[in-house]
Amino acid sequence: MKNVVIGVLAIAVGGSQVFAAVTTYSDRATWESAIGGNPDYLVDFNDVSVDTSFLNTPYDAGPFSIVANMIGEDYIDTEPYHPGFSIDNTPHIHASIGPATSGEVVDMAFDSPIIAWAADFSELDYGGVNLILHTVTGTTTLPTIPDASTFFAFVTTTTDAVQRITFFADGSNGEDFGMDNIGIVIPEPTTLSLLALGTLLALKRRKYPRHRIACFLHGSLRLGGPFFISNVSN
Repeated sequence: MKNVVIGVLAIAVGGSQVFAAVTTYSDRATWESAIGGNPDYLVDFNDVSVDTSFLNTPYDAGPFSIVANMIGEDYIDTEPYHPGFSIDNTPHIHASIGPATSGEVVDMAFDSPIIAWAADFSELDYGGVNLILHTVTGTTTLPTIPDASTFFAFVTTTTDAVQRITFFADGSNGEDFGMDNIGIVIPEPTTLSLLALGTLLALKRRKYPRHRIACFLHGSLRLGGPFFISNVSN
């Protein structure tokens, strides 16, 4: 099993910035240092041999699925590639999004909540991309990934683990972009057990009836934490 750094930095350092409970990164080396090495999953789409649409029908990429609701170019792009969008001359996501008010977005839903995410980008040139993180406790909108960016990543905490990401364009323009080499990290089961114990102590301090506390503990231990997380080995 791999150890994952999930603490949030208190100040901006190197290629990272802190926004509430989320730390963002603009280069892969700094992000990998923050998570303690390689991600649990790295999805590069290299096994896709034909263009595959994810418009209105989710595409299952393994640890996540992706779907778009905009009538545009939303597909896994394979050779011959759309000019300019391939990041390393391999299959990749080609996505089209609109501004938030249009509702024309791309959603990436994870099989298990995650605490870190990263991707390479191409062709951000119409105002950039925004991300809404749908977490186990609410939503967080991250600052815009600006034009000409080639990498973006974030790390959050287990208590704010991310279940889904919504991508939408900044400003009033739409945006077409490429995305590839998507890395994700899920919490360790032991981390979730500690979270369950902390919640148990909080319930006890609030003087909940003993049988309610026992029921919560039984459910948390049976599922591996307050919510289910798969046990992943490298």
